[in-house]
Amino acid sequence: MKADKIIADNKQQRAKLSTGNKAYYENLTLFMRGHGTLKNDMVLESSLLEILNDLIQAQRNGISAREYYGKTPQAQAQELLAAMPNDIKGFIVFVFGLLFELIGMFTLNDLVLPGSSLDVGRLLLQAAVMVPFPFMILWCVGSAALKATGKLEAVFNGIIYGGIMLALGIVMLLNLVHTSLIVRPADHVVLLVAGSLLIGGLIWISIQRPKLPFIFITIYLMLQLLLAMLYRIPATKNIMTAKLDLGVWTWPLVLLIGMLLVCLVGLFIWKHKK
Repeated sequence: MKADKIIADNKQQRAKLSTGNKAYYENLTLFMRGHGTLKNDMVLESSLLEILNDLIQAQRNGISAREYYGKTPQAQAQELLAAMPNDIKGFIVFVFGLLFELIGMFTLNDLVLPGSSLDVGRLLLQAAVMVPFPFMILWCVGSAALKATGKLEAVFNGIIYGGIMLALGIVMLLNLVHTSLIVRPADHVVLLVAGSLLIGGLIWISIQRPKLPFIFITIYLMLQLLLAMLYRIPATKNIMTAKLDLGVWTWPLVLLIGMLLVCLVGLFIWKHKK
C-alpha cells in the first residue's frame, strides 16, 4: 500500500470522529507531519492511521481523544517520531525533484532561444529561497497546531499554502535580479542536455505519475525542453523562427487555442478528481 492510499483511507476514517475528537486528531496530524519531513512516509502515515483507529475505538467506548491520548500529546508525538526511521535518501530525492521543477519553471525560459544565457547567481538565490522556506513554514505550523484549540486544520493548511505561494512570489521577483555569474552554453550542449532531460522526464512521469499540481509543472517543463530542442535542431529551426502573420485572424486564433487549452486542463482536473 502506497502512502497516498493510506492518506486517502485516513481522510475517510476521520469522518467517524466527533467534532472535538476530529479537531484534536487533525492538530496532532499537522504536528507529526510538520515535524516528520525526514521520516519515512509509509511509516509516518501508517502510524497516523493506527492512532486514528485507536481513537475511533476509544470514542465507541465513550472515551474522548484527549482522555485517551493525553492532554499534552506533544511528548507522545515526539516519542513516536523519534522511534521512526529517517528516510534521508527519499527526502533528498524529493527536494531535488521539487527544486528541479520549480526552479526550472523560472529558468528554462532563458535557455529556449539559441544564443541565450543563464544567470547562475540568480538561480542559486532562488534555490536558497525555495528549498528551506516551505519546510520552515511546515515546521512552524506543526509546532503551533497542538497549542491551538478547535478545528484549525483548514486555517493551518491555508498558512502552509500561503507560505509556499509567498516563496514562489519571491522566486519570481528574483527573476528581476541580475548577477555577474552568467553562463552562455553552446547550442549543441543545450540540445544534448534538453534531450536527455526530456527523455528522463517522460520516463519519470510514466513511472511516478505525479499528482496535481506537480503534473502541470512537469508538463510545462517538458514543453520548455521540447521548444529548446526545436529551436536548435537544423530541420526545425527555420520553422520555429519563421514569421507567421494571419492578419485579422491572429487574435481569434490565439483566443481559440487558449480556450481549447483551458478546456483540456479542466477535463484533466475533472477526470483526476473523478
